[in-house]
Amino acid sequence: MEKNNETGEILKAMLLSNNESLDNRVCSPISFLIFLDIISTYDNNLLEEEIVELLDGFGYSRSDFYAVLQHLEDSDTKLLVASSFWYGEDEVVEDINYPYFKTFRTDFSHNGVKKRINKWVSSNTNGLIKKLDLPLPTENQVELLISTLYFKSLWLNTFQSPPYPSPFEKLDGEIIQVGYLGRSNEEPISYVNTAEYKAIAIDYKDNDIQFEAYLPNEKEEFRDFILNLDKIDWKSIHTEFKETSSYAIAFPKFEITSEIDLEDVFKETSIANLSEYNFTTGKYLERGGNIIKQNNVIKVNEKGTEVASTTYGMMIGSIPVFDVEFVANRPFVFIIREKKSNAILFMGIVSEPSVFKKSNKLWGIVKSLFRSFSKY
Repeated sequence: MEKNNETGEILKAMLLSNNESLDNRVCSPISFLIFLDIISTYDNNLLEEEIVELLDGFGYSRSDFYAVLQHLEDSDTKLLVASSFWYGEDEVVEDINYPYFKTFRTDFSHNGVKKRINKWVSSNTNGLIKKLDLPLPTENQVELLISTLYFKSLWLNTFQSPPYPSPFEKLDGEIIQVGYLGRSNEEPISYVNTAEYKAIAIDYKDNDIQFEAYLPNEKEEFRDFILNLDKIDWKSIHTEFKETSSYAIAFPKFEITSEIDLEDVFKETSIANLSEYNFTTGKYLERGGNIIKQNNVIKVNEKGTEVASTTYGMMIGSIPVFDVEFVANRPFVFIIREKKSNAILFMGIVSEPSVFKKSNKLWGIVKSLFRSFSKY
């Protein structure tokens, strides 16, 4: 499988894993890559070579990405990474020189072990992810690798939120009433319009990071669009965007919580048997209830975005009318991208936004836009 194709297949698998009905989904490609990068640091044999090749396919550079984190340390935009390795009291683990990484010697049979781990996860995701579904305590030997990613930022220019709902057409044709965000003819935005889809890019307050929304054209089936994600070069697609100051855009506010079983994702890679890997011994084991998952939570509203991801692997065993009009009133794909390193921080599907809740806030600027939804 070619690198670019493998990259697209992995992104598609992250959105489709156990999600045949295309329900709301959010994932974090960069959290997944950091997780793999840590594993490659532990191992210096074939596994490292395979992971490095996969990381190269994504264009991931540890030094570039962590330079971005340092750049944002004094910014109002929060982009935080933390990783940890939890291992048994009888095991000997070599510490590694990896940014924001800690090791914890752990008694996995203790009744408070799950609370201790979840406290670390919650602390590093600002409480968005409060707990992991871990089969603890246990008398079995256990190794647990966790990588967290947290992002919070205001929009560079805030959106208006209407005091009344507007329609959103779900995949099954049902119309639901949801709350939208709207803006027109203010600060410039970026857009692209192709035969298959239209897309917009909106800057956050630190304009090195942007939110991208991809809306398939009405003649394009959303399912077909998702199934062909591997045909799109997601690393360079943003270079096709053009700037405009004549626009009217609207997309729904949404909150999504996702748990992704990464088994299906690894099947699309050259390291498909990673879930059977033991970090301490560097050997592959027979499966004994091993777990490798990613949990994600995202909140998008008129002020900005807050989103967190936790990628974790637990090895268990006996052995261890404008120029641009963009109204996302039907399912769409979104990306949050850091532009300097070109890292895809988060990616997701919005197929059923949150049902509208009444608000007393006034809204006038885009009122006429929302009232004309029926023509789209």
